Amino acid sequence: MSQQLAGWTVVVTRPADQADAFVSALVAVGAEPLVVPTLAIGAPEDGGAALRSALLGSPFDWVVVTSANGARRLRSALDETGAASPRVAAVGPRTAGVLLELGLAVQLVPERFVAEGLVDAFPTGPSSVLVVRPEEARDVVADGLRAKGHAVTEVVAYRTVAAPVSGEQAAVARSADVVTFASPLSYRAYVDAIGLPTDQIVVSIGPVTSAAITDSGIEEVLEADPHTTDAMVEVLCRHRDGS
Repeated sequence: MSQQLAGWTVVVTRPADQADAFVSALVAVGAEPLVVPTLAIGAPEDGGAALRSALLGSPFDWVVVTSANGARRLRSALDETGAASPRVAAVGPRTAGVLLELGLAVQLVPERFVAEGLVDAFPTGPSSVLVVRPEEARDVVADGLRAKGHAVTEVVAYRTVAAPVSGEQAAVARSADVVTFASPLSYRAYVDAIGLPTDQIVVSIGPVTSAAITDSGIEEVLEADPHTTDAMVEVLCRHRDGS
């Protein structure tokens, strides 16, 4: 087994209940993962009523899911309402994998695992589309699909809040070799709780997250391509090897 990252400590900022796969991938290449969640996932203010109501209304031609958390909320709402399983598009393979694990077939996954890639890959309308999204999200998917002729309904399925970070966790994070971020929100929450990662290697899952990091003054960011946690490990290994 490769030990390319042996001796390096790597901060994982994903929510605690979503960090296992990333942690395992880091361990497999010899790194020591340090799980310091900066975000927690909660129900939307309406408790999911809007999503349940949308699923019980006129059937949608498509349901677009933009995250693994959205996939879980969709599955829960389908179970609660007894609504028929919809035709589903997922923003990337991780989201698609969660949907499949939950028993939902996925008809569309774009080649580029970002909102813009999903819009580009989506067929031209007209059709009716339900977008399952977090409380704080860019309007790229909804606006892009409307521009392609679709009737779009957006539903907030969950919200992301800053997780409490203890003094001990902050000290551990500051002493690590590498800090990883899978969303702009996770980065901003990290900075608010711990400070800028100025003396560490910073790894981003994709361009939107990278932009949030560089906008704060961090000049060098390693960016995963494709935009997955496995690719985050790969780009870090390449950096360690000097390639």
